[in-house]
Amino acid sequence: MIIHPPRGNSSPVKAFAIGFLAFLFVTGFAIVSGRAQPDNTMPPESDKPEGHVATSLSCDNCHVDPQKGDFKFIHKEAAREICISCHNGTIATAQPKDHLRTSANCGSCHRNPGDKWLPVTMDHSIVTEACISCHNGEKFYGKPANHMTAPDKCEECHTTRAWKPTRVDHSVVSESCISCHNGTIAPGRPRDHIDAPNHCEACHTIKRWTPARMDHSQINISCIACHNRTTAPGRPINHIIAPIDCEACHTTRGWTPVQMDHGIVSGSCITCHNGSTVPGKPANHIPVPNTCEACHSTKAWSPARMDHSIVSSSCIICHNGTLAPGKPANHIPVPNTCEVCHSTRAWSPARMDHSIVSSSCITCHNGILAPGKPANHIPAPNTCELCHTTRAWSPAQFDHSLVSGACITCHNGSIAPGKPANHIPAPDTCESCHTTRAFLPAVMDHSIVSSSCFTCHNGTTAPGKPANHITSLNTCESCHTSTASWASVKMNHDAVIGTCFSCHNGVIAIGQPADHPAVGTQCEDCHNTTSFAQ
Repeated sequence: MIIHPPRGNSSPVKAFAIGFLAFLFVTGFAIVSGRAQPDNTMPPESDKPEGHVATSLSCDNCHVDPQKGDFKFIHKEAAREICISCHNGTIATAQPKDHLRTSANCGSCHRNPGDKWLPVTMDHSIVTEACISCHNGEKFYGKPANHMTAPDKCEECHTTRAWKPTRVDHSVVSESCISCHNGTIAPGRPRDHIDAPNHCEACHTIKRWTPARMDHSQINISCIACHNRTTAPGRPINHIIAPIDCEACHTTRGWTPVQMDHGIVSGSCITCHNGSTVPGKPANHIPVPNTCEACHSTKAWSPARMDHSIVSSSCIICHNGTLAPGKPANHIPVPNTCEVCHSTRAWSPARMDHSIVSSSCITCHNGILAPGKPANHIPAPNTCELCHTTRAWSPAQFDHSLVSGACITCHNGSIAPGKPANHIPAPDTCESCHTTRAFLPAVMDHSIVSSSCFTCHNGTTAPGKPANHITSLNTCESCHTSTASWASVKMNHDAVIGTCFSCHNGVIAIGQPADHPAVGTQCEDCHNTTSFAQ
């Protein structure tokens, strides 16, 4: 029998007496014939002692046989929120020392009828301690052997309603993703996942699968395997014409900027370098067609290998000293028509067009800028243009008026033609007979001739004796005393080899006068070659 505590501060004896009377009254027993009889009359609520378990049952539902002390407590009829009224360690068994800490009523969990604590219907919402206080494998089920590596903070992922489903707090997980996301414990990579190592954390975050922060360094397949416009964005419609080797130009850090590999481009430069897709020709570019590749390489804009054959403007448009090197300071004075002399292959050698030169030859042909007079040049002023033409050094139209030396200085058979082998014997004073205009005709200066007249006047080299010349020796100088004229003759009959009459026949020379006596002899029989009178 449970004795409910008395009210107030009564003495033990008095308390016992009051309690006993209350017992008799509550149980409804009367002592009749030495035997207690039940009384089903329910005492008023006010007659229950203070601290009595709150219940609406009649006393006899629990107090079966007060005399024998039979007592059967019906917990299901007791208010659950007042378990502690009895289960306080004094009246009835209280929470054990290892009971989890909670301020809730026992009935929150211990809900089964009868007098058994277990099993309990656990109401985790009233627990103030961490899960591991109970779920440690000793008091109650703890983490299973195959549980992922994580701190003992069950509440981070599990709820008090059930172990599963869980709201996984990945921030407390110390293992790699693949430890759980292997397709067995938790969902793994789908079949259409890109080919990459099992380092999920390299791209995905612990908040969600998507969006992923793609770590391309983990990928061991080509870009196009994903960037095909299905799995991931592919090349835009206006992409340049090139193979599908994205990695040739793009990096895994971003689409742009790109390190352009022009070696894989199959279109012409202007396809991209049109000023819209990428920079094109600048405003100050030289006038040329849109064939960038003719001059530029795929490695860099500059230096450029200039293909002048495609240039439609004159050289000076670029070679003006600003866009490209122009005429150097020591260039010969000429117009800005570079193309007249220079080719598009190189500055030098140049095909010199002297017709455009406005200065004298010696300005360039001074032995420094261009070849000058050779060491063996004839003595002459530096007026090259008087003899030479702008087409070539030779042949030269020689202006002998410029020569300060004698003819033989040049006409010596080495520098210039000299006397031919059949020239008359004469000193090397060419100028005595010849002029600077031409060898022939010559004004013969016989005074310099050292041989006989006939050496030249032989009818081959020079006119010889005419057909009607008297019969004489070939010693012209015997009669012809002047080299200035044939007519100046002083007859030297010693040179005559014919008879007198051969000449003195009245035709060639004076013959016999009319009054000459008739004779039958020759002139020379009477006359001599000195005088007729003798």
